[in-house]
Amino acid sequence: MERSYGTVPFVSIHVYAPVLTRMTRYAVEHGQLRTLAVDQAGRDW
Repeated sequence: MERSYGTVPFVSIHVYAPVLTRMTRYAVEHGQLRTLAVDQAGRDW
């Protein structure tokens, strides 16, 4: 998730090739990455 810390809105554009079929979201906890979710194309977005 992208966050804007200023007062001006922003747009973030991401382009992937080959086509993105899964996207894994992570959080940093106690200095380590932890998987939050794995989203699947066609099901979650």
